[in-house]
Amino acid sequence: MFQSLRARLIGICIAITTLSLIALALATFFVVRGNTLSGLDERIGQITRVYAGELAEWVKEKQRITTSLKTAVGQAEPVPFLLAAKQAGAFDDAYFVQADKRNVFAHPMPEGYDGTARPWYKQAVQAGGPALTPAYVDASTGKLTISFVEPVGPAGQPIAVVGTDMHLDTVTNKVNSIHPMGKSFAFLLDGQSNLLAHPRADLALKPVTAIAATLDGALLTRLANEGGRADVSIDGTAQMLYAAKVEGTPWVLAVAIDRAEATQPVRDLLQVAIAITVLCVIAAVGLVTFAVSRQLRRLSVVRDALEDIASGEGDLTRRLATHGSDELTQIARAFNHFVDKIAAVLVRIRESSESVRLASSEIASGNQDLSGRTEQQASSLEQTAAAMEQLTATVQQNAENARQANHLTANASQIAAHGGTVMG
Repeated sequence: MFQSLRARLIGICIAITTLSLIALALATFFVVRGNTLSGLDERIGQITRVYAGELAEWVKEKQRITTSLKTAVGQAEPVPFLLAAKQAGAFDDAYFVQADKRNVFAHPMPEGYDGTARPWYKQAVQAGGPALTPAYVDASTGKLTISFVEPVGPAGQPIAVVGTDMHLDTVTNKVNSIHPMGKSFAFLLDGQSNLLAHPRADLALKPVTAIAATLDGALLTRLANEGGRADVSIDGTAQMLYAAKVEGTPWVLAVAIDRAEATQPVRDLLQVAIAITVLCVIAAVGLVTFAVSRQLRRLSVVRDALEDIASGEGDLTRRLATHGSDELTQIARAFNHFVDKIAAVLVRIRESSESVRLASSEIASGNQDLSGRTEQQASSLEQTAAAMEQLTATVQQNAENARQANHLTANASQIAAHGGTVMG
């Protein structure tokens, strides 16, 4: 697939483009996510503090109304004061209890009721000023209740304690109305890290660990004092937790934001970035393929010309265009120069071939003349050879005759010798 230069160049360009787009998308995602989370922390933290401030103002308002009951102590007809305060503050009860155990309530109390023995009375005396009681079970209604109390008279020895009661349902409804986001919720802790208000009513007065084992009062107190957020899992859902102190009370207001909901815009951005990256890569494939093919088109022309020449039937008068100053133009110029050199060499070869042809013709003519003379010499040699054969035959015959004469001479000599012997 990547055997050709064109394919490799296209692949490299697409890879670089893809990696660049991915890096850009990731950088954008992480920057936007960081900015989004920072902005979210700031916004939700501010909202939490605003709601905590509203709760503080609500407590102050209830406490001011409770303080106004001091004027009822010593009045001949104090009940109208109590009823007015109860209505003004939307309390469930308003009252005061004197140090001599006499009491006046907006509604009748059982005979023998001793308010001075109640924890809220003792807390007011000990505080020496306005106080907010922890939640407790009201003796009259049996409901969870908080009381706003304040002593009347000298510190440590008050003549009475005025108070107002409010069922915890009222506080819970107020806290449950806090929804900075669709799936968010709020809860309220008392001074002992117990839940005063929560969307689940069955968690009232239970420790905060009932929401999540990783939660504790120290963590929420730190968030309330230092700001920031804590990431916790509540009921299997990732939550971003913010907290703020309710001034003038031991309460801590906490707001939980569903992390998936809060970061949905970031995930939407990531999906858009992925889609844009894919589209850009697809577009880059087409553009890079077109651009590289167009730029390398002249290289294909050079290749075709070289193949034409290599085939042996090439046109050596062909020249490539040399417009421009890029590498392909340099290759075209080098090709033209190469063809010029080849053409010059072939011209010289043709001229040398003609010289060789003429020399060959002359050599052929000389060879033919030499061949004629050689044939004549061969004929003379053949005649000489025949004469030599005849001479050789004559010599051989002479030699035979000489042998016969020699034999006859020898025989004559023997006969003469034998005759001499006979004669002697």
